[in-house]
Amino acid sequence: MEAGDPNVKIHWSSQDSHLLINPRLPAADIDELRSLFAWQNWPGHICIASSGSARRVGESLKLVALSKKALMVAALASNRHLQVTSSDVWIRALPRFHVGGLAVEVRALLADLQVSSALRESGSAGTAKYTEEWDPHYFVEKTLREGGTLSSLVPTQVHDLLTEGLISPPSLRAVVVGGAALSTDLYQRARLMGWPLLPSYGLTEAGSQVATAEVGTLQSYEFPRLKVLDHCRVHANAEGVLAIRSESLLTGYSQWRDGKKHWEVPLYEGWYATSDRVEVSSQNGTSYLRPLGRERDIVKIKGEGVSLQLLREKLDHIVADLFPDLLFQLVLTDIPHLRDGAELILFVAAGAESSVVERILQNFQQQVSPVERISRVTKIGRIPRTTLGKIQWDQLRLLSDNI
Repeated sequence: MEAGDPNVKIHWSSQDSHLLINPRLPAADIDELRSLFAWQNWPGHICIASSGSARRVGESLKLVALSKKALMVAALASNRHLQVTSSDVWIRALPRFHVGGLAVEVRALLADLQVSSALRESGSAGTAKYTEEWDPHYFVEKTLREGGTLSSLVPTQVHDLLTEGLISPPSLRAVVVGGAALSTDLYQRARLMGWPLLPSYGLTEAGSQVATAEVGTLQSYEFPRLKVLDHCRVHANAEGVLAIRSESLLTGYSQWRDGKKHWEVPLYEGWYATSDRVEVSSQNGTSYLRPLGRERDIVKIKGEGVSLQLLREKLDHIVADLFPDLLFQLVLTDIPHLRDGAELILFVAAGAESSVVERILQNFQQQVSPVERISRVTKIGRIPRTTLGKIQWDQLRLLSDNI
């Protein structure tokens, strides 16, 4: 059963399974995910689509299968960490198809608490056109009206609240911020406006939070360290890449590859290896994480992981099919963006006709998720390359700085 619409009730004690999909995904992606969900048929599971950052040409989005038990394990650990009491009220500001939005519902359910949505609804509930929209003013208004004490946001939303000059409702006592790294500058600006932010590290494959700042850190304005929640064990290998062991981990992935359905269990002896580099420290038997960035070239845009390498492969594939002579004349890269974390820029060498570039761009935008879309196209004299033809990324980034 599809349950992206929060009006569809999930019975957490049943063996029913549910599919959560972003309704703004391309229709072809939605059809593939529905097919995978019907084929997978795991009882008692919630299936959430990946962001697509690990998708290569010929592959669909991954469908992450999480058991209801796993999600409840993660939610109980979060409730303990946040010191949830019977007087708390959860405010949901992320859609249900985002693990952070779903997790809020589970935490509230297990603590027998009220949860209110602070997303504006559009379309008719229960229909394919139903969506929920983020509005920072509405979020504050709803939190004030409901006396909300707890919420969960991504850095983009924090940025929006500050841009609009909105101060924190006095009832809020903690806001978990995940989905992407929260900058020290954004954190401190938000804290000065009263927002009780708790930076966190988490991922869909672990049912949401893995490590989160402690409530006591709100007594200071210094950027806090992240305490590993008590349902997780963590380990960093010699390269600093994080592995996690927990009862909250995924059951597995399903995906279309070259026209065939595949099922994968990415666990080794109960451990899940991430693509994130971290520093792990310990104090009095408690583990703490300091995220250091992605192992490869994955960047976060609006809280979603985006792989530049894989998007470049997709772009090259499109160019090779349509205008192979331009294969080395278009380059995709990212630059920092204050609100979204990063944005994607397409550099085009002089000589490429605008109508041709527009056709390539249109094909690309149709094949990727919303956060993977190119935001700007910039023409330059030539693509900086070495004598061996390799792109000189440092020089290209210098050009990015001048945009």
